[in-house]
Amino acid sequence: LKIDVLGISEVRWTWFNNITREKYVFFYSGGEKHEHGVGILVEKKLSSMIDNIIPMSERVIGIQISSRPKPVSIIQVYAPTAVKPYDEIERFYEEIEEVKKKLRRDGPLIIMGDLNAKVGNEAT
Repeated sequence: LKIDVLGISEVRWTWFNNITREKYVFFYSGGEKHEHGVGILVEKKLSSMIDNIIPMSERVIGIQISSRPKPVSIIQVYAPTAVKPYDEIERFYEEIEEVKKKLRRDGPLIIMGDLNAKVGNEAT
């Protein structure tokens, strides 16, 4: 499919690591359990341009790609659902803000992933 960057939610792998294969490098961040987890799959040639990797938690990971004229920052997220405790939801948004602060701010920022949005109150 000629994909250069792909965000993935529900990776379900523990801790932070990267895996290199023939054409891609996969950076992932998880927790202590095989739950949640986020990752960013990057085309191998492009992976050499990554300046910064921030594996914040099992719900937030960020990378910064050195590009011209400005660096591109990408944050992949997996949001908790609305039925989760308020403090867990608040912590998720705080983690996004913390990653944003650690990335250079002079280029575009892309926040992507599963935001667990719900529209309406009926199940269809």
